[in-house]
Amino acid sequence: MPRSRSLSSEAMSALAGLVLAGASLSLAPAFAQAPAPAAKPPASAPAGDYDIKGFRTAQFGHTQAQVRQAIAVDFGMAVRIIDTGNPAEGTQALQVTVPKLEPGPGAATLTYIFGAASKTLQQINVVWVVDGEPAADQRNAVLTAAGQLANYFQTLPSPPKTVAGPAATGPNGLLLLAVQDRKGSSVEVAADGISYQAMQDNKPITSPTPKGPAVLRISYILNPANPDIFRIKPGSF
Repeated sequence: MPRSRSLSSEAMSALAGLVLAGASLSLAPAFAQAPAPAAKPPASAPAGDYDIKGFRTAQFGHTQAQVRQAIAVDFGMAVRIIDTGNPAEGTQALQVTVPKLEPGPGAATLTYIFGAASKTLQQINVVWVVDGEPAADQRNAVLTAAGQLANYFQTLPSPPKTVAGPAATGPNGLLLLAVQDRKGSSVEVAADGISYQAMQDNKPITSPTPKGPAVLRISYILNPANPDIFRIKPGSF
């Protein structure tokens, strides 16, 4: 993992004027790196040599048994694993909550999602939620962490291709970054329930005062273009 760093002026510019604070970063996704020049390519360049494989020890294609072992390696044998799923999509999932996971504030919930057909790991969501009506500094902590994660993926040596972001997803929601490797696997960084400033038509705009929880999400997705979910066969009706 590259050393921790604060948001550079280049990264701030790439985030289209979003107000983000820089700080240290210690969240390490699982990447495999092929030999590549250290220079950072422009965002419009082809996807870099990083292979988005999963999160930490849990790798795409793992079975539930293998993911349970990975969770024990990453978070300890004592962590409680909950079986869950999405009946509409035909997917199963394992869910764990850990009391602290940098750079997000407080506890994080990790959901490992298994495909409807393959029964193997297809997606990992890492979510931090500050419940109730967070104070302004708590909401800012969520946005700061989101900016740190977006900066991390943008400043990797030979980083994955940037395919989206920053973009508003609601009055107080932002997709800060979505990156994609050569095989189409992706990572998304998003925040909701936060205040931000941006430029629109060369004019500064400010989001409305947020209400409700503040949420930070990072998702690792094997095949976002064709997810492994239940589908009714064409011509069935």
